[in-house]
Amino acid sequence: MKIYRTSLLYVVTLAILVLGTTASGQQAKPIPRAKATIIRKDAGRLKLQLSQFSDSVALVKKDIDNSIDQIKNDLDSMSEMGEMESLRLQMAMDRLSKMMSTLSNLMKKISGTAQSITRNLK
Repeated sequence: MKIYRTSLLYVVTLAILVLGTTASGQQAKPIPRAKATIIRKDAGRLKLQLSQFSDSVALVKKDIDNSIDQIKNDLDSMSEMGEMESLRLQMAMDRLSKMMSTLSNLMKKISGTAQSITRNLK
């Protein structure tokens, strides 16, 4: 809040100096030299703080962008692994289906052969 108040005071003072009048239309009083010096120092500090804040925001943005890129890469990688695993699972299920079909056919042949032998023995 201190920064905001100081910057607001600076902006109002600057506006009065530039316009030469107050909001009510009265002629503005000249600012004493000591107060003008303080305002300049505050403006310099505000400029420095704003610059530091801007740098901090840029670093945070860069970190967030890097994190987003990393997450996207991880997601793509997981998606590719998921597709590979899905393909492997489908191939395994196909093999299992073929094996069950072969086993079923084999059991039918064994049963048919057993029935044939039983008929021949009667």
